[in-house]
Amino acid sequence: MRKLDYSHMNWRRIDPASLVGLSVTIADVTGIPGLCNAVVLHTATAVFSIEAGNPGLEVYRAERKEVKP
Repeated sequence: MRKLDYSHMNWRRIDPASLVGLSVTIADVTGIPGLCNAVVLHTATAVFSIEAGNPGLEVYRAERKEVKP
């Protein structure tokens, strides 16, 4: 699998409840500006970033954007 460039993805905030039934292939941790200390979940078509919010969790979704080697 090619490396994903999180900083160039178009992230949009989504409802955390939409993660129910998600089939995760990879989990990662990142320090994306605005998505600091996030847990990142990869699926076949999308990437989700989960971070602490005020209050609760904030969840962001982006389409996969792979970086060519």
